[in-house]
Amino acid sequence: MTVLDAYAPPPWAVWMLRAPGPAGPALAAVMEAFAAAVRPNGK
Repeated sequence: MTVLDAYAPPPWAVWMLRAPGPAGPALAAVMEAFAAAVRPNGK
């Protein structure tokens, strides 16, 4: 439920960066879980 939908701020653009180089499966899993958590509507 939201309140005052007409006054809701616009969505933010968010970028996720990491250092170059090979990423192990644990880092890839953490980054994907974080991205899924912050995506609007779980998309």
